[in-house]
Amino acid sequence: MKNDLTFDGLVGILNYIVDNVLLLAGLIALGAVIWYGFQIVIARGDPKKFTEARDALTKAFIGMLVIFGVYTIINTLQGAAETLTR
Repeated sequence: MKNDLTFDGLVGILNYIVDNVLLLAGLIALGAVIWYGFQIVIARGDPKKFTEARDALTKAFIGMLVIFGVYTIINTLQGAAETLTR
């Protein structure tokens, strides 16, 4: 059996991996936002717990922004590359 891996096949595999990794990272970040939002609610006036949960929630939001930014950059570059190769 002969396995011919073309450039397009390799790009397809990489796209699949990157899309799934970004999806998983986004789901984890969303879970963190929900979890730390819940932690803020149950802090109930404890300033230390509230501050810790707020800081973690801020980091989770920043993580989500980074993930969405990376996704946007990858899709923009991929679209530009497809336009150039036509």
